[in-house]
Amino acid sequence: MSTYDYEDKNSDEAFMEGFEDEMEVDECAECGSALREETFQKTIDGDSLSFCTTDCAKDYKDTI
Repeated sequence: MSTYDYEDKNSDEAFMEGFEDEMEVDECAECGSALREETFQKTIDGDSLSFCTTDCAKDYKDTI
């Protein structure tokens, strides 16, 4: 894309370009934060869940 092509788009189009094609991001089962490289896996009631911290894993287990 040339500089001129970019300038022809409105700011919303430029911002959203590529956003809709992004990969789906895994989220913490407790707080909904995006999971990074280091996650905590926990099997609860037969379901394997991912959490961003051990605190979120504990909070999730405490609420079920």
